[in-house]
Amino acid sequence: MNQMLDHEGREDHRGRAIRNLRGHRALRGDCFVGSWGDQPLTRAPCGAGHHLTRNAPSSTIPTRGVARAYDRSEPVRGQRHHFQINGLMKLALIILLAGAWCSLFRVAGSQVLFEADFEKELTGQIPEGFLALDGAFVVREDKGNRVLELAGAPLSAYSILFGPPVSHNMSVTARVLGKNKGRRCPAFAVGLLGAGGYRLQVSPGRKELELFKADKRMANAPFDWQPGKWLWLRLAVTRVKEGEWQVRGKVWGEDASEPGTWAVRFSDTSEPRPGRALVLGCPIAGTPIWYDNLKVEETSPEQK
Repeated sequence: MNQMLDHEGREDHRGRAIRNLRGHRALRGDCFVGSWGDQPLTRAPCGAGHHLTRNAPSSTIPTRGVARAYDRSEPVRGQRHHFQINGLMKLALIILLAGAWCSLFRVAGSQVLFEADFEKELTGQIPEGFLALDGAFVVREDKGNRVLELAGAPLSAYSILFGPPVSHNMSVTARVLGKNKGRRCPAFAVGLLGAGGYRLQVSPGRKELELFKADKRMANAPFDWQPGKWLWLRLAVTRVKEGEWQVRGKVWGEDASEPGTWAVRFSDTSEPRPGRALVLGCPIAGTPIWYDNLKVEETSPEQK
């Protein structure tokens, strides 16, 4: 084994040390791989009397091994670049992981896909992006608050679409106000997946909260409606496992907190088709129905 000397003149036990990267003499039988400034130090035979140069001719890696050496008192520039690159890679990895965590958090919680309170909409017109399937829907202002109004006549069932097309793991929320006239009361609802999808309907004439799939009633619960007061409605469609979806609904008063449980629900084994959210109304009393604070949210199966 060729004997080598370190930069202090001591023998290196590996037998292939080199003094430093500043052109010091290397002994016979070893080579060097490294960099110096912006130019690489290529591999070259290092016999007696040879020096490391910036432009040494390239050669294959020797069978006797490759020596890596540096001046311990001052790191070479190539190493500084190496440290800087490592730092940038670590920063990029941290940013990537943070983005993935935020995405996971959004999935575990909820994401608002559409929201409307009509405060910036022009009165007397249908809001931009809304599609009335039937009925006279326009924006009205009452005591400084703008709402979406369904006219009290003619007597029929009407609906208006809004928001993006959705299929499942979605919910729609709206605030609704209706008034009676004598013993006649309006009926109103929120829906998902278009006109042929699901709807949560308040039916004061029957004193019930009802859940429909298209025109078929799937679930119902007793409900005592208070005329002339704002009421929150929320409908959700959630995939709970392969081939099964939960359709659930709840209502609560404007001054009350949202209940933690659902008032009505049913399971569906037919895969929902994408469709837009909607609000519906039937002005049986001949009085307008008002809608406000519409919201479509993407939810997760974990949300109960």
